[in-house]
Amino acid sequence: MARNFNTIAVVGGGFVGVAYALILAKYGYRVVLYDRDVNRVRELQSGKIPFYDKSLWSFLEGNKEVLYRVSFTSEFSRVLNVDLCMVCVGTYVQGRYSDENLFSFFNDLGEVHGKVFIVKSTVKPGTTRKIKELLERKGYVYGRDFYLIYNPEFLREGVSIHDIVNPSKIVAGINYREEKEVVERLYSFVPSSVQRVYTNWETAELIKLAQNAFLAMKISFANDLMCIAWKHGWDIDLKILAEALSLDPRIGSYGLYPRLGFGGSCLPKDTRLLAELEKETDYRLIQEVVRINNENVERIIRRLEEKYGEFKNKKILIVGLSFKEGTDDLRDSQALELARKLKEKGNTVYWYDEDIKEAGEIEGIKPFDLSEKYDFVLITKSVDAGVLNMVNAERFIGLRAYLNYFDL
Repeated sequence: MARNFNTIAVVGGGFVGVAYALILAKYGYRVVLYDRDVNRVRELQSGKIPFYDKSLWSFLEGNKEVLYRVSFTSEFSRVLNVDLCMVCVGTYVQGRYSDENLFSFFNDLGEVHGKVFIVKSTVKPGTTRKIKELLERKGYVYGRDFYLIYNPEFLREGVSIHDIVNPSKIVAGINYREEKEVVERLYSFVPSSVQRVYTNWETAELIKLAQNAFLAMKISFANDLMCIAWKHGWDIDLKILAEALSLDPRIGSYGLYPRLGFGGSCLPKDTRLLAELEKETDYRLIQEVVRINNENVERIIRRLEEKYGEFKNKKILIVGLSFKEGTDDLRDSQALELARKLKEKGNTVYWYDEDIKEAGEIEGIKPFDLSEKYDFVLITKSVDAGVLNMVNAERFIGLRAYLNYFDL
């Protein structure tokens, strides 16, 4: 088997696939990165990352030599010539979970003798076992002809390079000693102090989903506390509340500052998936996490109108349109949803986001115009104070509890 591999195929040219390709090249591997999107591959071949991720852009700026060890291709046959294949196929399709593209990849495979597959895509528990069964229906025997490892990624957009080199843990669903050897060699660049968690496929699959759903739950919990305070008219310093709670090591600091909600390609999709699975039980905890998030933008608009009057026929600037700092990702962005809803109410809405490099209208939302005077500037994520100093506006309002001008 391919335990002494020097070349790795990475399938999927999204931020996970690109991040792993660059890091593996940095640590001496030759990498073939395959994506079926020809235009994306062309951009990568020209040395450009076709989306903004602060971590990736910074890494590439200081490590351009890694590109000499990465071959970008849209030719599927190139994958077939490599014995070790890291599968980073996205399972986010229009805000929902879909493993169609993942199974399409494995269906299209021809010869798999001697190959090791490492699946990093976020999947429903039981999916890796179905992949094994698919390959066995082709006549191959797991453990003899091929190995199959489920090794979820835990990367955060904007800091993906850091998360690969300094992960909180490495999780691998395996069944054979040879698979453990592959994982140990592949991640030899990760400090030995980082815990390796070896388990079965289904447990590894659920670890990834559960982690994201738990993080989402913390955000919805913080927003729920905010709403309770509003309802009872309490004078609560939500920033101090979050900071005090975070001092308990059992709780941790992530997600405790009230905000518009959670977004991106991971937390919403993974939490919705678990919520759907939860419907087959008598419990509703995860479904409520999703419901609170879905309703939170409307709730915040109502709160703003209670304090400042009806938001109609106003000029409003949204500062921060992507779902978080360090990325241009608009998938399930609560800030974009806020802009949509304010536009639907008859307001003229503008956007500014230093992480979005392409200027122009986004869904009818106008780019920032320095000559305009705004009724409201709504700040959804951290921004340089110099930017706000240039804006002519009646009122600035921060929509995360740790931001300046927070006022909800």
